[in-house]
Amino acid sequence: MRELCVSVYGYRQNVERTRKIYSSVRRVRLFGSVALELCYVASGRLDAFVDVRNALRVTDVAAGQLILEEAGGLITDGYGNFLRLPDNVTARVEMVASNGNVHEKILKLLSGG
Repeated sequence: MRELCVSVYGYRQNVERTRKIYSSVRRVRLFGSVALELCYVASGRLDAFVDVRNALRVTDVAAGQLILEEAGGLITDGYGNFLRLPDNVTARVEMVASNGNVHEKILKLLSGG
């Protein structure tokens, strides 16, 4: 875990959920574009992307999700459940996306483990 570079959104709103990620990884980077960060996970530039603000819309993540899944990555909601994007552009979701190798570890840190 100490070698990971991740992107984490939601620290201010969810300090208790995200604190362990911040203290367990080498670097946290925020680029400001969910689609870009998902592509960075797909390419290996980032190990994981976490957004627990419950603010993501289908328009924010659909393209990046497809690219990451085609590259062999894994995407779930913040609790490890299959991420089903709603047909409603105003509905919001949270997500954890990773290269697949560190997904369970990230989810464990989010759950307080």
